[in-house]
Amino acid sequence: VVRPDDMADRLLDRDKHPQWQGERTKMVYSFPTNEALWSKYAEIRAAGLRNDQGIAAATEFYRQHRAAMDEGTDVAWPERHNPDEVSAIQHAMNLRLQNEVAFWSEYQNEPLPEDVPDDDLLTADEMAAKVSGLRRGEVPVGCTHLTMFIDVQAKALFWLVAAWEDDFTGHVIDYGTEPDQKAPYFTLRDVRRTLAMAARRAGLEGSIYAGLERLTDAGLGREWRRDDGAMVRIDRCLIDANWGQSSDVVYQFCRQSKYAGVVMPRAN
Repeated sequence: VVRPDDMADRLLDRDKHPQWQGERTKMVYSFPTNEALWSKYAEIRAAGLRNDQGIAAATEFYRQHRAAMDEGTDVAWPERHNPDEVSAIQHAMNLRLQNEVAFWSEYQNEPLPEDVPDDDLLTADEMAAKVSGLRRGEVPVGCTHLTMFIDVQAKALFWLVAAWEDDFTGHVIDYGTEPDQKAPYFTLRDVRRTLAMAARRAGLEGSIYAGLERLTDAGLGREWRRDDGAMVRIDRCLIDANWGQSSDVVYQFCRQSKYAGVVMPRAN
């Protein structure tokens, strides 16, 4: 579980998805009760790491007080610890001291609540209020410029068309992939209609080049209808050139494209 309410967190919740019979395994099922000794251990450990002496002194302190420091503990795998550690609970506490957030997420499957102010989160009503109500691909009447953005991946090209008002208010009017996946929801891993399938025997660079040609013809080679009946065209098309395997072919396409005055490579 990486963060609260992510996919793994939801599937492990037997109240939400009882059919999965999820079980939330942990490294530690019960933590030590002697917080004072572990606090002292943390100080010795930190001092040793600062002085390039490792955790030897902290381990020796733990060895001397192990009975008291182990009180109340219950670990999943007693043999799980590094050679320079004495026990699994010492190993777990070292991981917790190293990175508290990562420990609860990666080893306990109970990520800490994210420190996000409620004021920064959009409500469902606020998100719904941002919908223009226009048909897909239709330009709002106040917009005077259109831009297209293309993200290049080995499997497919992800694209988006945005309409802009004079005060830089933006509207997403259309988006999708090339090739079209014919599905309302998917991830890159789920992509089945790939660039390689659309341009067989073309190789990686050839399939990307062919995909860019098809996509720019479809987006730049047409007019987009505005809500007042006027027709507008895309002014600029920025193409991702930041992925190492595709940088050269993107720059080549931007030079050779019949839309060379509109398409531009974009690299960070």
